[in-house]
Amino acid sequence: MSRVLLPPQVAKPSRESDAAFDPEALIEEARRRARRRRAAYAGAALLAIGGALASFLAWGGSGTTTPRRSEAGHTGRGVPQAGAIKGTLPLSIRGSVLFAARARSLFVLVIPPGMAQSVTVERVDRHGTAERNRVPFDVPTYLMDLSAGPDGIYAGTTVIRRFANVPDELVRIDANTLTIQARRVFASSVAAVEQRGGMWASVGDGHVVRLDPRALALEASRRVVWAAAAASGTKVVSKPALGLGSLWVLAGDASELELVRMDPTSLAVRSKPRVPTGGDLRQALSGVIADSSHVYLVGSAIVAVDANGKLIRRPILVPGLATAAIHGAGLLGLTGGNPALVELDADGRILAKTRLADAGGRIAVSGRDAWFLGNAGRGNGIVHAQVATR
Repeated sequence: MSRVLLPPQVAKPSRESDAAFDPEALIEEARRRARRRRAAYAGAALLAIGGALASFLAWGGSGTTTPRRSEAGHTGRGVPQAGAIKGTLPLSIRGSVLFAARARSLFVLVIPPGMAQSVTVERVDRHGTAERNRVPFDVPTYLMDLSAGPDGIYAGTTVIRRFANVPDELVRIDANTLTIQARRVFASSVAAVEQRGGMWASVGDGHVVRLDPRALALEASRRVVWAAAAASGTKVVSKPALGLGSLWVLAGDASELELVRMDPTSLAVRSKPRVPTGGDLRQALSGVIADSSHVYLVGSAIVAVDANGKLIRRPILVPGLATAAIHGAGLLGLTGGNPALVELDADGRILAKTRLADAGGRIAVSGRDAWFLGNAGRGNGIVHAQVATR
């Protein structure tokens, strides 16, 4: 696994300088990472997901040891440990995964390589009980987004039309039966979020939509990026987030980015201030994360946002930060270069750190439980950590 896997973007740029927004570049980079992983693990036996569940059930604390000072899982000098490593779900070096967390359970989509037309859905609950089911899916290779909410698990695609002439799709998977219960087709890529009985999605054609969380029926739609700019890939819309009484998305490109604040019901635009993108902040902010009490812009920098859409201060660059999620009153993130799980305050200060052998670009947090792609000293996979209390 590479040191840092940057979070996926969802549109094709028209300029070379905006390559971070290019989905084709994303696919190619994913393929390069897969080749590097295969080369790195050529001497290792393939680990199947089903066979790995036995070790995953041991998350209660068995099978973990106190690492020596030089090992992964150890904190840096003078900085408390961010969390205790509980275990690792090993992954096959073939294919890829998406995962999300809710109610202290982990939901995983195992995406096979090649031309397969199905995916495996897995759930591991807080008691260590694991279940899985294989479900049909026409284009699993293009699955790029996964989220979990009260009414199910939502998986969305980013189809590259150059390679496949099929529509994009959003599906709802029942969290109990692990079967697909609803589907909706979209004209372009789709990334969804469900919170507090509502559901919203950003679409690659420049729209933000409100959907029925069970049937996926369209309830409202608002364009936030002009059609021509969205079609050419010069401007994109981030995955939405709900917090502080508003719905939020980032819209624009690497040099001209706006934070769009919307009414969650009507999708009327309440404000859209410019986000700093000059100098060392170019492409430093790529997403919005939120809960009922907090809104943050995140990427390789972070900045808190108030209820009126005003940035609290200038975004703060965090060395090596690859991804972050809200945890309590602050953030839990992953850094590359010197890979670590880090706890941050709203000002970007590192409050706690647990060193890792490797860290990827995805993290999911529910309560004190955190899951991320990486290696905490027991091989690559989805690492489970329990965040320290303070």
